[in-house]
Amino acid sequence: MGLNYKTYIPESSTYKGGKSKDEVGAAGMKVYKMSSNENPLGASPKALEAVKKYSASISEYPSPVDLRFRTKLSEFYQGVLSPEQFITTNSGVANIELIIRGFLDEHSECIYCSPYFNAYKDFSEMMGAKTIDVPLLGKEFALDIAGIANAITDKTSVLFITSPNNP
Repeated sequence: MGLNYKTYIPESSTYKGGKSKDEVGAAGMKVYKMSSNENPLGASPKALEAVKKYSASISEYPSPVDLRFRTKLSEFYQGVLSPEQFITTNSGVANIELIIRGFLDEHSECIYCSPYFNAYKDFSEMMGAKTIDVPLLGKEFALDIAGIANAITDKTSVLFITSPNNP
C-alpha cells in the first residue's frame, strides 16, 4: 500500500532561504543583509521600549482576529474601509500563503514577475496551480503590461504585482 499524496508534491521546489552575511560577505567589506527583511540599523528604540513595557504579557498570544487593530485601521481610513475588509497576519509570507490557499488549486493559474519573492511560486506549486512568470523589463525592472495581459486566461486566479519584489 503506497502513500496517498497530491500528485504535484514531488514536483514542488524546496524553499531556499537567503544567504547569511558570512556567505555573501567579501573580505574587508561591510555587508548589509536585507534579503530576509533584516534591519541594518537594529531594533527601533520605540520597539525596544514597547517590549520592556509589555514584557509581562509577551507570553500571551494576541487576538487571532485583531479586531481592535482592524477597527483602528478603519478609523484611520475614516470608515471608507470597514474592519472586516482588513486581514492581519504575522508576516508577509503568511499573508501570501493565505491568499494562495484561498484562491488557487490544481485547476488555476498564478502570475508573478521575476525577479520575484520565492513564496509566490512555492506556495502556488504546493496548491497544484500552474505558475506563470512574466519577467520585469530592463534595468528599470518595469512591468511588462502587455506580457501580463497576454498571460491572463480564464484560469488565472492570482496575479502578484509587487514593488519592491520582496514583501
